Amino acid sequence: MWPAPPRWLSLVLFAVALGAAGWRVPDVPAPVVEPPTGRISVPLLPEMNAPALARLPDGRIAAAWTAADGAAGATVILFSLRGDAGWSAPRPIVSRETAAGGLLAHIRRVEQPQLYVEGSWLHLWFAAIGPGGAANGTLTHSVSTNAGGSWTAPARLPTSPLAGYGAAPDGPPLPLADGGLLLPLRNRLTDEPSWLRLTATGRVVDQRHWTKP
Repeated sequence: MWPAPPRWLSLVLFAVALGAAGWRVPDVPAPVVEPPTGRISVPLLPEMNAPALARLPDGRIAAAWTAADGAAGATVILFSLRGDAGWSAPRPIVSRETAAGGLLAHIRRVEQPQLYVEGSWLHLWFAAIGPGGAANGTLTHSVSTNAGGSWTAPARLPTSPLAGYGAAPDGPPLPLADGGLLLPLRNRLTDEPSWLRLTATGRVVDQRHWTKP
């Protein structure tokens, strides 16, 4: 009968095996961000409150911003287009009712809209806030393929931690060299900034975050 190996030898063999397994774990390449194309600067309507702006392929400027919606604490996301004749009349594109219908949840207000143009797609991200306040908010996405004329039903984007609760857009997305996007987020629970990696169509690639530089 062979004697049992010393405990230290077992630990060494375990470390070697663990190291060998680590070499087989594929590295995820860091996303390559495209150079910025410049900021949009246009005269704004007086009622625009910190609007998100995006330039459409035909040269028009799209704007989205939040405004009070009558009930205490309720908000609505307004939308307008600027062409040769100036800004179009603002109209609501997301309310707490439409957000609640798309998310199948009770929504009290919507916040922090962000726009991005990818070909004929106009993306809109925003935070939908439930009765529990910002900690109960979720990152939400909607798309228009007709320059904001109509929008898909709001859909919750899965983010981590806590399946997206507390996550809110923290600025416009950055284009990646592979055609995808990096959407900056801020977790309303921890106040920590991060990046969410998306495809060009807005689908979440994975739920890992990159720390903002």
